[in-house]
Amino acid sequence: MFKINIYLFIIFSAIVMVGCQENSDRLVDHNDEIINIAKNFIEALNNETYHEARNDLDTTMQEVLPVETLEELWTELTASVGDFIEIKDSKMTTDGDYRIIYLDGMFENDVVRFQLAFDQQDQIAGFYIL
Repeated sequence: MFKINIYLFIIFSAIVMVGCQENSDRLVDHNDEIINIAKNFIEALNNETYHEARNDLDTTMQEVLPVETLEELWTELTASVGDFIEIKDSKMTTDGDYRIIYLDGMFENDVVRFQLAFDQQDQIAGFYIL
């Protein structure tokens, strides 16, 4: 009887570990998707496709950041630090229900850190230039 319990424990543990690994893989994939949405947002700003950039904003951010404001913000930024070159680095943290993405954008004359907060619907609920 003892041996059967040990075997059952080992089998149960293996199933749980496989399930945890699958959830972990899905979480990593989802995190990569969120980082890509953030990168695509910055790329849309750089390509001056401000309407496209707004597609991933939540309704509050869409009200706060109309196309004109996004265009003005990007124009002022590039006037200050030069043309955008690439995203150099990214990292993700969490704050409550929000996933916070930090992107280091390489410009001609400086590196600028962007912070984008994503809600549970994977929409941008906050955008900051640090």
